Amino acid sequence: MLNVIENLLPQEVSDSLETTFLSNRFPWYLNNSTAEHYSENVFVDDKTFEGPQFIHNIIVDGTVTSDYLKNISDILLAFRKSTGFPSNRLARIKANLTYPLRDAPVGSYRTPHMDYKDDGSDIITAIYYVNDADGDTVLFDNDMNITHRFTPKKNSMVWFDYKTIHACENQLSSP
Repeated sequence: MLNVIENLLPQEVSDSLETTFLSNRFPWYLNNSTAEHYSENVFVDDKTFEGPQFIHNIIVDGTVTSDYLKNISDILLAFRKSTGFPSNRLARIKANLTYPLRDAPVGSYRTPHMDYKDDGSDIITAIYYVNDADGDTVLFDNDMNITHRFTPKKNSMVWFDYKTIHACENQLSSP
C-alpha cells in the first residue's frame, strides 16, 4: 500500500530544503546505478533502463555519515507527528538525485528493487520529494505488475512496506 502526505512541511522549510539540495554547493556523489545489480533485492525486466544517479548518504547502517542530518530533522519530526511512526531507529537515509537519461525509452524505469529483505515488522521505506519531477515513483507486486504510482510533488512524502518492489520512472525533463 502506498501512503502519501502532501504539504508535509511549512512552505519556507520546504523551499529551504529545495535550495540546499539543489544547490551547486551540495556534495553529491556519483553512483553507477540506483540499485546494486548483484543483489537478490533487484528485479530487472524488459522496461528496466538503468543509468547513473547522484547520491548523498546521511545515515548508513544506523550511523550518521553526513552533517546534513540537521537539515532534514524537520522531515523526520513532521513524519513522526503525521503518522505516529517512531523515528528513533533509522537504518538508512539517503538523498538521490536522478536526471533524464537521453536514450531512455518513454515508460521505462530505473531498476526495480526492495530496500531490505530482512524480516522486521517496523521497517518502512519513505521518500520525501524536495521538488516536482516528471518521473513517477512506481510500486510493483511480486509479479512485476505496477500497483501504485506517485508523481513527485515538492514537499510530499510517500511511504510503504520495506519489502515492496519499487522504482522511479525515467524522467523526461526534470531532475
